[in-house]
Amino acid sequence: MTIRELKVLSLAGTTTIDIAPGNNFVYKIDCSYNFGSGSINVTANGSPLNGTSVIAYCDFGGATNYNESSAFCNFFGTVIPAELVGIRFTIIAIYDGSWEVYFVPDWKEDDIIATTHIQDNAVTTAKIANVNVTTAKIADTNVTEAKIASNAVTAAKINDGAVTLAKMADMTANGFLGNDSGGAAAPQELNLTETRTLLSASTALTGDVIGSASEIASTGVTTVNTTLSNGVVTVAKVAAPLKRQLITGVCSFETNEVGYTAVKVPWNCTVDEWAVNVIKTIEASNDGTCELYDHSGTLMTGSGITVTAGTTVGSGAPPSSQIFNAPTITANNALTAGQILTIKTAKTTAGGRLQYSIKVTLT
Repeated sequence: MTIRELKVLSLAGTTTIDIAPGNNFVYKIDCSYNFGSGSINVTANGSPLNGTSVIAYCDFGGATNYNESSAFCNFFGTVIPAELVGIRFTIIAIYDGSWEVYFVPDWKEDDIIATTHIQDNAVTTAKIANVNVTTAKIADTNVTEAKIASNAVTAAKINDGAVTLAKMADMTANGFLGNDSGGAAAPQELNLTETRTLLSASTALTGDVIGSASEIASTGVTTVNTTLSNGVVTVAKVAAPLKRQLITGVCSFETNEVGYTAVKVPWNCTVDEWAVNVIKTIEASNDGTCELYDHSGTLMTGSGITVTAGTTVGSGAPPSSQIFNAPTITANNALTAGQILTIKTAKTTAGGRLQYSIKVTLT
């Protein structure tokens, strides 16, 4: 056998291999060619005999811009497949009236067996090593229900939050998911009545309220009609402004009228303040005084009022110059319903009459 070595460092155009009759040829081809510059044709020169063979060990690891249809390498009439460009491979060409060309990948290279090179149904279970079928190797939607064994999907196989509402069985209208069994149990579907019982959501009126309640089915709306029982609104339930009452009347500095005036109060209350208004001119010799006393006869602290001598009845509105008051009564001012509030008037020289206003707060 004659062995020739062909070193191709920069291929271009047509490369010719001389074929001597009856000889076999072995070559080593290293190709770092940029096929963007044009295709390469490797041709045989001579008249080979049948059985003449050419073997070429090729390394196209440095080749770039290879395209089988427009920028390729043609070896003895057969285009080198694009999947071999970038790796090492062997070309075997045998002459038998015409050149038959075979391409054999170097088995040390990665990714040399394409899908098209594997027959249908050729990869049997016995050909797959244990644990070699990873999740990434399984196409989407390819694991059908028939491929999953009964009871094979356990709780450990389901990610947290992976079971959506859409994956649950349909529920009847107005149903709720719960457990009213009284113990640990699988969830069950509850109707409105069962759910209300579970939530202790019945409507009950307590205290001083009376009335009735009605529910609109399937809406969650409960209408309650109520009223207050008779006689249940206490003073404590009333806003502060509504607790205030005013006691009015007349007291006097006149002869045979000066002294003590009794007022019977109808409520539990405290006396807050009081004022007097001159309705008959006060005799001019000396001032008059007015005071309040509780039911036991104790002076109410802060209740004293001095009425200036000579004060006349007002001639305009408001008649402020004829009004005298004690604005803050602080002690001995609590009374219960039915007790006596006493007004005391005193003046050395009689003469004059007053209208009083006593403000109290109900308790």
